[in-house]
Amino acid sequence: MKDFKSLIIDTPGVIQRVSMLFHGNPYLIEGFNTFLPPGYHINASADPRDPSLVTVTTPLVL
Repeated sequence: MKDFKSLIIDTPGVIQRVSMLFHGNPYLIEGFNTFLPPGYHINASADPRDPSLVTVTTPLVL
């Protein structure tokens, strides 16, 4: 989070780090949605055969 506050990484970078940190724990990954800005959302697979599947929704920028 220090890197985010220092503007070293952006929101997608934070999502990537959280996904790596909580790899294999889909409920923890999805719990991070609480802290994301509007328009961003993480979905993580609860399928034990595919624990690494994470999809991210980002806001549409025109």
